[in-house]
Amino acid sequence: MLIYFIHRGLHHRLIYKHLHKTHHRWIVPTPFASHAFQWLDGFLQSSPYHLYAFLFPLHKLAYLFFFVFVNFWTVSIHDGNYSVPKIFRPFINGAAHHNDHHQYYDCNYGQFFTFWDRLFSSFRLPVIYDEKKKDY
Repeated sequence: MLIYFIHRGLHHRLIYKHLHKTHHRWIVPTPFASHAFQWLDGFLQSSPYHLYAFLFPLHKLAYLFFFVFVNFWTVSIHDGNYSVPKIFRPFINGAAHHNDHHQYYDCNYGQFFTFWDRLFSSFRLPVIYDEKKKDY
């Protein structure tokens, strides 16, 4: 939830050009773009993970595992591989969702799931999944 609100906040017109625009220079996301951001942008987006460890008991190896997992996930949603099983596409915020986020800027802010985007009307069905818009 916090990742969603922080990411969406970074797109606010008064903040975007100062903090988050560096990341969006890649209109078509690449694995490099997954970690190409200003230090404050990265700090803000990672702060919920670090805050969690202070609020809830978490073994240091579990913390390390989640840190590594989040980094792999971040690269994976920027790698252009849209192979999410069809049954999970409405729920998982994969590379196709994040590609549209880079294309349109005002949608699909979530990191793992589409729940918060759906709840706050920022969900956009990825163009590549929309059967009605496919050109054959």
